[in-house]
Amino acid sequence: MKIAASPALLFCILFFPCVGFTADAVRVGYVTGVEPAKAGISDGGFERAAGRPFEWRRFDNGAEVVRALAGGDLDIANLGSSVVAVAAARQLPIETFLIASQLGASEALVVRNGTGIKTPGDLAGKTVAVPFVTTAHYSLLAALKHWGIAKNSVHVVNLRVSEIPAAWAGKNIDAAYVFDPALGSIKQSGTVLATSTDVAAWGAPTFDVWVVRKDFSARNPAVVAGFARTALDLMQSYRLEPAKFAADKGIVDRLVRATGVRASDVAALLVGNQYPNAAEQRALLTGDYVKALADTAAFLKEQGKDYLLGEVYEQCVNSLNEEVPVNYVKRLYEQFTYEEISDKITDKARFVETMERLRAHPDEPSAVDDGDVPVAVLTEAGEGGGDVGTLFGVSWLPMALNIAIGESF
Repeated sequence: MKIAASPALLFCILFFPCVGFTADAVRVGYVTGVEPAKAGISDGGFERAAGRPFEWRRFDNGAEVVRALAGGDLDIANLGSSVVAVAAARQLPIETFLIASQLGASEALVVRNGTGIKTPGDLAGKTVAVPFVTTAHYSLLAALKHWGIAKNSVHVVNLRVSEIPAAWAGKNIDAAYVFDPALGSIKQSGTVLATSTDVAAWGAPTFDVWVVRKDFSARNPAVVAGFARTALDLMQSYRLEPAKFAADKGIVDRLVRATGVRASDVAALLVGNQYPNAAEQRALLTGDYVKALADTAAFLKEQGKDYLLGEVYEQCVNSLNEEVPVNYVKRLYEQFTYEEISDKITDKARFVETMERLRAHPDEPSAVDDGDVPVAVLTEAGEGGGDVGTLFGVSWLPMALNIAIGESF
């Protein structure tokens, strides 16, 4: 597998001059992590340096960014290194041209107060939420491996960043490995068990990076150079005077608008990561970052299910446009015996219904009471069971995928 990180683009970044404006807008997508460069999203600095207008789009997670890149809807994007590893394995034509940050305390595993979780071993039998195919997801799996916790002893479920606070408030999850804006919210009633700083020390560092489609960078090297130069200037401003940068109300307001985090959390989130300068960028993009991507790809391949999840999800979405939809989810549960699936249905059906109710009433978590949810509500096979595929009908696809995959990690 070839991991794309471009020293040639670094040359352009350092030596291309700024240029005047042209008409076509550059389409840029980014995830919600807080880092200095995002203070430039709303002040026009990127546009002035690149000589082009920009269209900015915020995404909940890197998997959504990759789909937009693959569909040709974005030119430049910000996402996590674990997602880049998956994209590279699928031969998406992108290259990394800038490290936005090496992640630390800005991503963390938080356990909800009152769950009885005091040590990593207490996670056994608990429900842990994480947005799948993100750096947080990779860090959670790496942490469980480091602690020697069996994959099937923890219920790992896939929730969007925006869904985690409501699930937390409704006590439908016991812990979450996540980033902001959800992280700041759940920390108010939880305890940090580990951060990505810890995971990096255990041999699994993660990064947030900026990537570009290869066809765009080939046609517009000066635009990419101007973008990177602006980001590096903002990163250097923070490195030189971090307290002043984090106390600047204008900068904080711009970061809040860009990422959706709370203003009171900005300073702590900024200090939680490392922001490499130009010289360090060269070393990372030709060394440690490439090794980290290769290690990440190998680890995700070892886990296996990440790739299967993405493939099955895409097949299922595409099948909705077919006259006769195909039950591609069978690929997921074909990996398990009938007995293994049967053992999980009773335990998990109530959780599915609870989460669907929670999604229907996100502002009323207290209204969700799963105590009287009948298992039969999810099956059309009648008394005595039948084809377990009826549990995974199209209308239940999102949560069905969460459960089928989450149980196997």
